[in-house]
Amino acid sequence: MANGVVGVIRVCGGGAVCGELTEAAGLVASDEIIVDETRRTAADRIDATGDCARLPSTHTRARQCLKSIQNVTGQADHVGRDIVDGARGAYPALPWFWRGQKTLRPRTAGLAHAHEVTVTLGDPDAGRFDVAVFRAERLAAVESVDRPADYRTAPGC
Repeated sequence: MANGVVGVIRVCGGGAVCGELTEAAGLVASDEIIVDETRRTAADRIDATGDCARLPSTHTRARQCLKSIQNVTGQADHVGRDIVDGARGAYPALPWFWRGQKTLRPRTAGLAHAHEVTVTLGDPDAGRFDVAVFRAERLAAVESVDRPADYRTAPGC
């Protein structure tokens, strides 16, 4: 924030990068805008958040873009606070996803890719179960189907 003035530019929405604006601003982009762990781009004083930003994950150490409403709104809130108070930091929130598929309610907390071990809990035949996903001997994600109490405890991943 310089002299109490904050500039906000909407570069994209709905996960689609606006090529002309991105190029004119000098941003590095492919399918998403490349940002660092604080959501800053290579261009001076420009941040990118949400499902248009490809960033280093604090959970997997890989560069990725997460397409979830929680991620979009959480990153925007995080960057907004960083701009206002001047304290830049990585966005540490655990990603979570939910969806409805007919009568089932699958939910995921964490990132289940590149796992080493999975443990199934509950009764898959009854359609009420969890899959606990482990990476490097740590719980990395919980994929839950119609077991909301288990899903709510997963943010400790």
